[in-house]
Amino acid sequence: MSKSAAAAGLCAWVINIVKFYEVYVVVEPKRRALNAANAELQAARDKLAFLTDQITELEAKLEELLKAFQEAVNEKMKCQAEADATNATIDLANRLVNGLASEKIRWSATVVNLKESGVMLPGDVLLVTAFISYVGCFMRRYRMLLINDDWIPTLAKTNPKIEMTEGLDPLSMLTDDAQVAAWNNEGLPTDTMSTENATILTNSARWPLMIDPQLQGIKWIKQKYGDHLVVIRLTQRSYMDRIERSVSNGDIVMLENIGETVDAVLEPLLGRVLIRKGKVLKIGDREIDYHPNFRFMLQTKLANPHYQPEMQAQCTLINFTVTKDGLEEQLLGEVVKAERPDLESLRSGLTKQQNDFKITLKTLEDDLLKRLSSAGPDILSDSALVINLETTKKTAADIEIKVEEGKITAVKIDEARERYRRAAARASLLYFILNDLYKINPMYQFSLKAYSVVFKDALAKAEPAPELENRVMNLLDSITFAVFVYTSRGLFERDKLVFLFLITLQVLQAEGKVDPKELDFLLKFAVAPENSPYNWLNNISWGGIIALSKMDAFENLDKDIEGAAKRWQKYTEGEAPERDKLPGEWKNKSPLQRLCIMRALRADRMSYASSAFCEENLGTKYVEARTPSLEKSYQESNSGTAMFFILSPGVDPLKSLDCFSQETLEMCSKEAEFKSILFALCYFHAVVAERRKFGPQGWNRVYPFNFGDLTICVYVLFNYLEANPRVPWEDLRYLFGEIMYGGHITDDWDRRLCRTFLLEYMQAELVDGELVLAPGFISPPNSDYVGYHSYIDDFLPDETPYLYGLHPNAEIGYLTTVSARLFRVVFEMQPRDTGAQAGGGASKDEMVRAMLDDILDRVPEPFNLQELMGKIEELTPFTIVAIQECERMNRLMGEIRRSLKETELGLKGELTISSDMENLMESLFMDHVPDSWSKLAYPSLLGLAAWFSDLCLRLTELENWTGDFNLPPAVWLAGFFNPQSFLTAIMQQTARKNEWPLDKMCLNCDVTKKSRQDFNAPPREGANIHGLYMEGARWDTMTGGIVESRMMELFPMMPVIFIRAVTQDKQDTRNVYECPVYKIRMRGPTFVWTFNLKTKDKPTRWTLAGVALLLGV
Repeated sequence: MSKSAAAAGLCAWVINIVKFYEVYVVVEPKRRALNAANAELQAARDKLAFLTDQITELEAKLEELLKAFQEAVNEKMKCQAEADATNATIDLANRLVNGLASEKIRWSATVVNLKESGVMLPGDVLLVTAFISYVGCFMRRYRMLLINDDWIPTLAKTNPKIEMTEGLDPLSMLTDDAQVAAWNNEGLPTDTMSTENATILTNSARWPLMIDPQLQGIKWIKQKYGDHLVVIRLTQRSYMDRIERSVSNGDIVMLENIGETVDAVLEPLLGRVLIRKGKVLKIGDREIDYHPNFRFMLQTKLANPHYQPEMQAQCTLINFTVTKDGLEEQLLGEVVKAERPDLESLRSGLTKQQNDFKITLKTLEDDLLKRLSSAGPDILSDSALVINLETTKKTAADIEIKVEEGKITAVKIDEARERYRRAAARASLLYFILNDLYKINPMYQFSLKAYSVVFKDALAKAEPAPELENRVMNLLDSITFAVFVYTSRGLFERDKLVFLFLITLQVLQAEGKVDPKELDFLLKFAVAPENSPYNWLNNISWGGIIALSKMDAFENLDKDIEGAAKRWQKYTEGEAPERDKLPGEWKNKSPLQRLCIMRALRADRMSYASSAFCEENLGTKYVEARTPSLEKSYQESNSGTAMFFILSPGVDPLKSLDCFSQETLEMCSKEAEFKSILFALCYFHAVVAERRKFGPQGWNRVYPFNFGDLTICVYVLFNYLEANPRVPWEDLRYLFGEIMYGGHITDDWDRRLCRTFLLEYMQAELVDGELVLAPGFISPPNSDYVGYHSYIDDFLPDETPYLYGLHPNAEIGYLTTVSARLFRVVFEMQPRDTGAQAGGGASKDEMVRAMLDDILDRVPEPFNLQELMGKIEELTPFTIVAIQECERMNRLMGEIRRSLKETELGLKGELTISSDMENLMESLFMDHVPDSWSKLAYPSLLGLAAWFSDLCLRLTELENWTGDFNLPPAVWLAGFFNPQSFLTAIMQQTARKNEWPLDKMCLNCDVTKKSRQDFNAPPREGANIHGLYMEGARWDTMTGGIVESRMMELFPMMPVIFIRAVTQDKQDTRNVYECPVYKIRMRGPTFVWTFNLKTKDKPTRWTLAGVALLLGV
């Protein structure tokens, strides 16, 4: 079949139309629906667009509204925040203001003070610097005197004036309460002087050198620095290596227990001689790196060291010597600890707590001030600062409450403790008495550590008592007696009464029972002799009565004595007047006042009177106390406490008491002779040994006669008796007197005395038992060892000077000397300025100035030697002596004037006070003749005032003589510097006149019956001399010879003696006593001449009696 393309196309079209139709039928409704839907859609879209536009518009408005809202909210939050911040700031400000309100007044005042101190600061710093640099070596009282009486007045007088704070306390600029509290916690004593010492030590630029005899300072230093402190002693091995390491490491070094000098190798260290720009120290030949933190301290146990000026310039001397108040406080703690341990424990804890509070408060305040000073520009934004402030204030408030509570408790504790203070004060006073005993003898040294042991032991041994007052009294007695016994054991016998008297006196002074004027009279007895109306009262005694009568307490004493002379004579001449009651109402006077009267009336009984004075005030047991037994002393010793024996001459504890036994007596074949001579030899030994106590009248010099001398003599006696058929008396006397005992003797007159004793004791009558060894004591018959002891016990008289060949006046002289020494030593040990402090007199400086001015006013002009030489018509031996005496007087007066002028300038501050000036001022105050004057003067035992008056009399005598150079009718021999020269001139004058050889001449002495006033012209030859005194006997003008002394007449005046020169062959030596002449009663080196004086008794009697002539007493 054929195909039609057209039909195919048509067919396809029909088919497609059909299909279209079919589709159309289906699609058309849908299309209409679609169009309807589209129309709806378009309407919806139009509506949507409309709505969308509205929404967009609304959203835009909403956005604007939200933005406005947010801005409003933000503004609100900002305002709220600002309000909160403002409130917080206001709150902080209120809290800060409230917190600092309490400090406003103080800080405001501080600001004002700081502004004002800008003007005062130079003067304040100057004073404080001087305080640190110069006052450390002084005790507190002298520190205050130096500041208040010297430095401040000096600064006030400067031109232009140096302004300074009135009443400035240097400690206020250098330290504070917290620092002091810390030191006290470390063991520093709480007294002001210790605080000053610590302040100086911590602020001084120079190395501190601590004067620390009681070791209080070094104890604090060791506690303060602990393990950081390197302690070195110069006695340690390789101590320099340790110092060098410490210098490099920057350690703190303590060089302890140094003397008055240190090794020269330490000089660069003391002087800080640094090299290489201050980084290296050269010690010896080694260079050591110097650490800037290195610190060096020195300490000495010496109480009064003397350092060279160079060392004083390199170091700051700090006196850590314990003070009386400081020691009293320490001992009070010990007393309360022993009596009320609960109280002392509570107080110690409270004290530490109070110190800790001070430290805490200071720390808090410093921290607050640090925060305030370091706060930013907006201090109100620092809430931490305010919180810290509030915490600080709260803590401080709590502490203040506790402090106040503590103060109330402390007051109650102190009230209880104060009831024991008397015991602590007594113990402190006693220690300082002990501490001053070295002035008597350098051997008397007592440590505070040893004293504390005695003190605590005394507390434990005190008698208990139910009443506190009675218990305290028992403590006082126990402490005083324990210290007395402990100390007395180590004192020489002659110093025990001095010590006891010192205790009594200072106890009474502490109780206010001593009048300074009365004490001054008692100790110094600086009275001028007055003509006594009674022969039983010498001129010195009457002068003392007159001086006493000028005091209120002794008014009319002289008149009472004159009105009741017999009663007073009976009292004065009593054997022991110190035990008798004074006449009349005077017996009601105080013990010290009665002692003053006794001092004037009976100087020889003052040692006994002083003992009675101590007994009356302290108790009988102090006077009756004996040295503790060796057994008791041994019990008190231990492995660390040794026993040290100090031996007196002639005493040997190692010698057995049985050295002489029956066997000794029987060892010789000539038993009777041996026993008799041995007995006399023992008696001789006892006499020569004990005669020493009578001073120069006993022996001119002190000799160490000992038991060994006697032992050797016994063997010599045995050997000589065995070797000779008869007793060789002469040989024995020579061996005993010239070799054995005489080997000690250096003085010719003492040698004569020793020979005389042996001549008296070693005689043939001794064997027969017929020799009188002493008045009332005959040599014993032949007996055994026990028999001789019994004979001594039964027949030896009581000890008197007669047993030694001396007159009883020798004991009076001895006792007078002992008493004089007692009061001299006590006076020298009195605290200086006591009178001024007690309101009873001038201070030491005032007294020195007054005496200095008085002497200067009285020092005459020197002799014009050229003028004197021009007046001499003939140069005789006498005129030569006069010129020589003028020269000596000029030298002495020149030295007196020079030294006084120099010291006067020193006191005015125009010259530096030297050691010589200090010694002179001390001599003026102590009424001693200065050494520089004594060297150019003559021997004298007088005090300064009496010495200068005596010097003026000598000067007047010399002026009278040199007026025309005619020899005075009677020459005052004692008025010469060199009396030998005048006596020699008498011989020279006669030798020239008669052309005799001087070496063949001697002086002849003729004692006249006249006094000085009985002579109007000098003799044609020789000279009349006067002013001599006899000791040991007296001259009887009726018999023209030496006779026994009258009782109580120690130094009777000699009549005028006519001295002329004769040849030795014409000198009369029959019935004469070769009497030595001495310048003063100390004899010995002051020998002048020998005068032959007539005597009807054996000359040996006067030799044994120690008779001599004295130029001055």
